[in-house]
Amino acid sequence: MVTAALFDFWGSQLFIAMVFITHILTAALLTGLNFIAVAMESTYYFTGDKRWDRAAHGIAKVQVIAFAPGSFVAMVAIMALGLLWPLFWGVIMRIAFFPMVIEAISFILWILYLYTWYFTWEPLRDFPALHISVGYLLMFVSWSQQFSIDIMASYMLTPTSPLSLHAIMFNPTMFPLDAHRTIGNISYAGFAMAGFAGWRYLTSRKLEEKAYWDWLGSLGILFGVGFLFMQPFVGYQYVLSIRDASFGAFYHIMGGGSRSWLFLIQVAILGTLFFLSGLYAVMQMVKSRSPNTWATVVLLTLVIFFAVWLMLPPHWTPMIGGLPIDFIGQLGMMNPWKYWALAGLTLSGLFLFMNYLGAIQIGFKWGARGITSHLILIALGLVIVGMMFDMGLIREEARRPYLIYGRMYIEPQGWQLTPTNEAPPPTREIPPLSGPNIP
Repeated sequence: MVTAALFDFWGSQLFIAMVFITHILTAALLTGLNFIAVAMESTYYFTGDKRWDRAAHGIAKVQVIAFAPGSFVAMVAIMALGLLWPLFWGVIMRIAFFPMVIEAISFILWILYLYTWYFTWEPLRDFPALHISVGYLLMFVSWSQQFSIDIMASYMLTPTSPLSLHAIMFNPTMFPLDAHRTIGNISYAGFAMAGFAGWRYLTSRKLEEKAYWDWLGSLGILFGVGFLFMQPFVGYQYVLSIRDASFGAFYHIMGGGSRSWLFLIQVAILGTLFFLSGLYAVMQMVKSRSPNTWATVVLLTLVIFFAVWLMLPPHWTPMIGGLPIDFIGQLGMMNPWKYWALAGLTLSGLFLFMNYLGAIQIGFKWGARGITSHLILIALGLVIVGMMFDMGLIREEARRPYLIYGRMYIEPQGWQLTPTNEAPPPTREIPPLSGPNIP
């Protein structure tokens, strides 16, 4: 009875959500760190600065430690999906069989290249180009595994003909989703690295160690924010592809539907990331007595302004002195006002960090006293996890009440393969969700 209660319809969804979000947070982190580590080792090859080699080797060690438990969670997720949603699992595996073969091959190659890359670090010290080439192979197979999974994930939201492999692989949201995830994974890994560096700075006692972790934390922020700047543009293309191919899903999450509040949370997190990153840059410049700190403060003020604008809910009419302020609600509309706010947030943040990079080039004293900026790094590491969680939730909720949009319902399935009364059977033909024609 306890097992039956735990794995009822909603219990099954909760279990799947918990397992998959754990897997995605781990897999996305490892994939993003692969890109960063290879870039670091390549930089060491050209500059000879041992900090880059130490950082890349440290990431490789994290990969080796985390890969096995991360793979175990992935296997549990696959088993749970097959047991709790067997009908769906059978259908989607028949549709995406060949992409999943590529995914399995990529997984095996990931193991081969990862352990070769890590354990030949010192033996291949005299052959750096050869060692770096193994890193690039690792980076490629980790991306190819993600690419294969994105075929399945994008097909579930914007399905095409299941009889054409070409149509399945190149469905309308495939490339925007993969670009969005690739850039997002690197940004996520950068912020996570910065959070870890902030914690290590606070726990280190030696000045040279503090200087190293201070440098690495700043580098993590630059990776995190640098790739975050690309997300509004890539994400916009992803949203347009959803709107054009599955308008009901677009309306559900962004056009005023019942899950639009999830997108407001997402832009609030985005604004928080820009604000905390900008605040970190200002504090680092103040500590190092960098020139033009005042300009960075002005740009941070603009970041706050556009972030608040971006969080305005649509059709909201506040009352000030008993008088309705209608234009506030209009500023919360997606088109064109939120697009303008997003552009303003991105550009002001970009100029802020260009100023910060200029200050670093002039000269920073790494390891200077001060704990607040490193507490901000830890906070950023936690906030980016929240963004990853909410983004995954938005993508999954966009399909509701479907597993495969417009074709298969999220119906409860037991070992008997018989649907309950909680949802219509998957064979029922119904039109997609609809809403007002929002450009």
